[in-house]
Amino acid sequence: MNAENLLTTAITESLTKLYSISVSPEQVVLQKTRKEFEGDFTLVTFPFVKQSKKSPELTGQDLGQYLIDNNKDISKFNVVKGFLNLSL
Repeated sequence: MNAENLLTTAITESLTKLYSISVSPEQVVLQKTRKEFEGDFTLVTFPFVKQSKKSPELTGQDLGQYLIDNNKDISKFNVVKGFLNLSL
C-alpha cells in the first residue's frame, strides 16, 4: 500500500471515530506539502468543519493527534490555518 492510500484510509477512519463523519476515500484530498512547511502530505480540513463543529485549526489538531496516537507510520504533524501537514 502506498503512502497516500495509507493516509487516506487512516484519515477516513479518524473522521468516523472522532466526529461520526462518513466519508469516501475520494473525499479525502491529500497534496504534497509545500516546501516552506514541514511535512510530506497536507490535508485541507475545511470540508470537514461543518460536521466536526470546530474551527479548521481545531479539526486539524484533533485529526493530527488521533493519527499520531493510532498510526505508527505517522511521525508528527502540524496545523497551519486549517491545513494539516503530516510527516511519515
